[in-house]
Amino acid sequence: MLLAEALRSWRFVVQSVYDPGSGLRSRTGDQYYPLLQDRGLSAVEAGQIFSAFGISLIFGRLVVGYLIDRLWAPGVASIALLMPAVACLIFALSSGNTALYVLATMLVGIGAGAEFDIAAFLIAKYFGMRDYGRLFGIHLGLITAGAAAAPLLFGALYSMTGDYSGLLIFRHGLLCYRPLMLLLLGSYPVFGRQTPPPRLLFK
Repeated sequence: MLLAEALRSWRFVVQSVYDPGSGLRSRTGDQYYPLLQDRGLSAVEAGQIFSAFGISLIFGRLVVGYLIDRLWAPGVASIALLMPAVACLIFALSSGNTALYVLATMLVGIGAGAEFDIAAFLIAKYFGMRDYGRLFGIHLGLITAGAAAAPLLFGALYSMTGDYSGLLIFRHGLLCYRPLMLLLLGSYPVFGRQTPPPRLLFK
């Protein structure tokens, strides 16, 4: 698709609508330590648990990348991006259980590792390569702007409530809607291929 045509497409809107809840994925480091310390852990313990984030980030990219080459990508994306929503519930409802905190951290890492890679793949699949660079640039710009605004939003909400539990439940809802919206994308469109001009041996 051409840029103007793609920008009018509902599929582009579905893919590019940013959920502020994914600030927990893309800006986890900013809020992770105060979140765990609010649960009674020391800074050292929080750092040890956070090490699971990097491992799961790499794992998420490798596994999700393998699966979207072989399965319907929005379905794979929905499962991967719902994992941080489950993590929010674990953080909100568990109290002092280190094993559950490690599990929640790994779920966030898988979602964070998959997010931008899936976005690049879906833009190519649903809009083609003709204006891919500009379309992905616009998409990434919207996501980055949202990621920059998310810590300010959640910081303000925390200041109002003084507690992470309500904030985590709120994030859980935000983290659920975008993955489920991806299921509306349907099957991949089939784009026609332009026939290249004949190759001339002599001019």
